[in-house]
Amino acid sequence: FGSVLGTLNPLIVADLMWLNRFRPQPYGQVLMPIDALPKPKVLADLLYPTRAALTPVRAELDALYIRFIDQLSDADIAVRFQAATALGRIGDASAVPALLAALDQTDLYARYAAFTALNRIGRASPSAWTAIVAGFSSKSAAVREGTAFATRQSFDSALVAALGDFAADARNTPQARAAAIAALAPLHR
Repeated sequence: FGSVLGTLNPLIVADLMWLNRFRPQPYGQVLMPIDALPKPKVLADLLYPTRAALTPVRAELDALYIRFIDQLSDADIAVRFQAATALGRIGDASAVPALLAALDQTDLYARYAAFTALNRIGRASPSAWTAIVAGFSSKSAAVREGTAFATRQSFDSALVAALGDFAADARNTPQARAAAIAALAPLHR
């Protein structure tokens, strides 16, 4: 890419292209600020030739991603589903607490989107598994069950370590520790 700016610009261009895909959707209303930003056509577009121009846009785009978290509690099930899906695709570990809370709902599709998002975040950012596994300590059976679903079929050494540490921690309830062990068992190869 030739320079730091040559590397950072395509990241912003990709984010703008990706977020513009969500903008027309009902849940895309939180993305209204991108309407004022350029509409790049190709990754090679150099939108911000200086770091001073690029930095505030990067901060604004990062803040827009986090706005999806607010939509996890929307009254519309489709919005909750799409928000959880978007958060999983983004892969930002800061969304884990909100996604764990989103597991405590009755709509199966929205719950599916929440535990799938948690799984995607764990795979994208293995250090997030510790926060995800903490869902086993929830008072809500739905959150505990969703946490188990989020860890399924994830053969990741960081997940194995997080589950093992959780199960070994005597501060966790015996039921929570047993759930972590039950999630750990199928991951053994």
